[in-house]
Amino acid sequence: MPKSFQPDENLMFLYNCLKNSDYTKIDFQAVGAHMNLKDSAARMRFTRLRKAIEDSQDGQHATAPATVPTTTPVATPSKRKKDLAKADDGGAKKVKVEPNADWVKSGEQDEGG
Repeated sequence: MPKSFQPDENLMFLYNCLKNSDYTKIDFQAVGAHMNLKDSAARMRFTRLRKAIEDSQDGQHATAPATVPTTTPVATPSKRKKDLAKADDGGAKKVKVEPNADWVKSGEQDEGG
């Protein structure tokens, strides 16, 4: 490596994670102590960094599906406008509600009284 190599923060953080692990589990308490972070902050930083790396790799390694369908699927018949209008009501019937005489009288008393 050239002498002018300047590692960025994320690279140093990952290096400390590797250095303070047994390659199966990371000691975030030790990483946090070395990086001047709380252990929970080190754990969250690792989680976010791992997610960002994995998300950036998803678009680069897109592969073709293992099996390609050889036949085109049969299209289902579309509904007619008349059938769609019937389906829009959702099966609920509309009922006109007339006010109860007692309710109207009590409402009038509250307003005037």
